[in-house]
Amino acid sequence: MDTPSYVKRFVNYCGKLSNSIFSFTNDEKKSCTCGSINKKPLAKLREPAGKDFRIVREATIVTFDPNSKFTLWPGYVSGTGQTYFEQAFYDVKEVGYGSFGIVYAATFRGDGKRYAVKKAHYAYLGLKNRTRLLHEVDVHERFANSPGILRFYGAWEEEDRLYIQLELCKFSLSDIKQCPACVNCKTLTVFARDLLTGLEQLHAKDVLHFDVKPDNILVTEDLHCKLGDFGVAVRLKVDELYDLDEGDSRYLALEVLNNPPTKASDIYSLGMSLLELAAKVNLPPSGTGFQMIRQGYINPNWLNSIEDVRLRALILWMIDPDPLKRPTATMALAALSDKPDSPFNSDKLVLYFIILTALVISGIILLP
Repeated sequence: MDTPSYVKRFVNYCGKLSNSIFSFTNDEKKSCTCGSINKKPLAKLREPAGKDFRIVREATIVTFDPNSKFTLWPGYVSGTGQTYFEQAFYDVKEVGYGSFGIVYAATFRGDGKRYAVKKAHYAYLGLKNRTRLLHEVDVHERFANSPGILRFYGAWEEEDRLYIQLELCKFSLSDIKQCPACVNCKTLTVFARDLLTGLEQLHAKDVLHFDVKPDNILVTEDLHCKLGDFGVAVRLKVDELYDLDEGDSRYLALEVLNNPPTKASDIYSLGMSLLELAAKVNLPPSGTGFQMIRQGYINPNWLNSIEDVRLRALILWMIDPDPLKRPTATMALAALSDKPDSPFNSDKLVLYFIILTALVISGIILLP
């Protein structure tokens, strides 16, 4: 059984892509619009009623790792009226916010380096609420320095509020999605490799991100991507798999609406994110369009707007309506390789792409 020619081109092309830093041409530099991005305005935090902190008053390290080396800045003095964040960091600037809280860029007095610090929107409502918020630390700390995942440095709580110190990235993929120089088929193929590497790390330890979307994908200075925001992450062998906080419906796989999430759910969400970015469209959060996508019908105009047929093939594979037909992160990564043991050499996947080719020929899926 021969592999379809366009699948071979897909494998050969992707295998030659470099992991190195991208170098822009002069024209690409001129077309970069990231410098004009306006971040969201300051979000007002809800301060605790009075100053009667019920759980934590002074700054205290939060860790679930017995070997953690994270320490507080030694110059911190409690009871001064200034929080640890205010004492240990300077040149503080807001760079974004989300459901968790505000994200600041700040310089740490301990080493003079810039970090991102997430400050929770709300003070703890009680012990149960505190446990739920600390879940993010518990999960992210396990992957503190893993490839494809935002670097985690440490966390602390003070005045009934959680703070998390992270690697600083200037933008999310959502921020720069309209920039033609930074988000195109060339860069998205490498972004896919970065993010699949992150998912491979999570899935190997039976952890689901469960909220993969452009807002939660951070872009480094050298134009690589990392997964961030583990607020709704799921530990398959530990957490209750029902009544979970679901991620953004635009990127959510249909099967998780009535069933527990699986690793294939994360693959689907990443595939939908790549589709949105490559086709430069707004995904529907509900309604007829939402249902049609989940049933496997993708607007042909969207597909035709993705100029690289190889990227298009990868996306279609990742968003297959049947979770059992989607690749694992490891399989998708191997597809982005020119190694002889690429999964495209397996009979099952060859058959899958032969069927896909038949759909192309019949006009159901339009490829150049």
